[in-house]
Amino acid sequence: MKDEKERFHYARKLLLRYQQASLIVTSRLHCALPALAFGTPVLFLFNEQWNESEKCRFGGLMKMLNVIYVTEKKGFRSTDIDLNEKISMDSTP
Repeated sequence: MKDEKERFHYARKLLLRYQQASLIVTSRLHCALPALAFGTPVLFLFNEQWNESEKCRFGGLMKMLNVIYVTEKKGFRSTDIDLNEKISMDSTP
């Protein structure tokens, strides 16, 4: 296991990448929330097959995210959110 100094260095590098990114696509809150704090646009992939204890962690956070729902049988289903409202196409490559 890496020592504490190495882990903090790695965390800083990740946060810098989130801050400099044009867009983040993730299913992980620990990636999505810092990116939102930096003002980086986020597309959050929400797996509808997650069990209830996994789903409950998201609560009110879903209102802050641009969500793409992923279902095993149907594939992708986007929310009713107009992504152009929250993600400027001028800011993405």
